[in-house]
Amino acid sequence: MDEDVARCIKRIALELSHILYDGDTLTSEQSSYIEVARESLEASCH
Repeated sequence: MDEDVARCIKRIALELSHILYDGDTLTSEQSSYIEVARESLEASCH
């Protein structure tokens, strides 16, 4: 479980870093990806 959470955090961080460094605005696909990842991360923490 902890490994999965760490992997999820890394994926979110990687996705966010691409967005930030590219200077792009969020596409709806990226937004939903991050939202789903955040929700599953929160669910796994409770």
